Amino acid sequence: MVLSSSHRILELLTGRYIRNAQYQTLLKIHPSDNPRYIEACEHAVVLHWESLSDTALNAKARDIRKKLSEATAQLPEGRQSVIHIGFEAVEGDRVERLRYEKILTTARQFDPGEKELEYVYCHYLVPESPPDQCWAFDETMQWCAIRARHAKPLEDGFLVLPAAGNRTGPHWQD
Repeated sequence: MVLSSSHRILELLTGRYIRNAQYQTLLKIHPSDNPRYIEACEHAVVLHWESLSDTALNAKARDIRKKLSEATAQLPEGRQSVIHIGFEAVEGDRVERLRYEKILTTARQFDPGEKELEYVYCHYLVPESPPDQCWAFDETMQWCAIRARHAKPLEDGFLVLPAAGNRTGPHWQD
C-alpha cells in the first residue's frame, strides 16, 4: 500500500524522485480499506513539466523589495534594528539561485531612509516529503549588512531549526 498523493507513488510511477517537481496525474487505482492509500494501480498518466524560459524563471524568483519596505516602515525611530524575512523556497534550484542573487542585489541597494536598519536576514524554508521519509525540512539563511554599526546580533540567526542542524550556504548546495 502506498499513500495516494505522495512523492513515493510518483517515484514508483516515474522511477525517480525529483524534489519540488510539478506533476499532474491521472490514475486508475484500487483504494485500500483506508481510502488515503492505494492498494493497486491499473493505469497511470503522469505529466511532468518545468518552464525553463528566462521570463518564467525570473517571474518565479520573487524579490524581497516589497516585504523589506513594509518591514522597514514598521521599525521604530532612533533604534538599531534587524529585519528577518522568511519564505518557502520550493520553486526548484534554478529559481532559488536567481532569487538568491536578486535578494543580495536588492539588500545592497536598499535605502532604509531615516530608520537605523543594520542587518537583513533572509530565511529559505524548504519543506518536502521525500519518498523515504515522512517529512524533511531544511532552513538556510543569508544576511546582508545595510547600515551596520555593530557586529551581527545573531551569529547563527536561524528561525526554525537549531543552528547545530543547519549548514552554511544556500539550500541547493550539499
